[in-house]
Amino acid sequence: MARSLIATLVGTRPISGSLEPQGVMAMSELCEKMAADLRLKGFRPNTQDAYLRCLRRFANHFGRSPDRLGEARCARSSTS
Repeated sequence: MARSLIATLVGTRPISGSLEPQGVMAMSELCEKMAADLRLKGFRPNTQDAYLRCLRRFANHFGRSPDRLGEARCARSSTS
């Protein structure tokens, strides 16, 4: 069951209606990489799901993939 949730989170469906078109593919690639990294590090399935949900919420908030925001923008958002 947890594996199917990860597959859903990593899927290529749009994150939100406001996400820029080129950001959908970037977000999908970022989710896939993060999911693989979490599995390799031995995180439990529920933890993997929680981390990927946070990544998706972060992307929804800004309307683009976090890797397209830049380090300064990400840092400002985490301190405010």
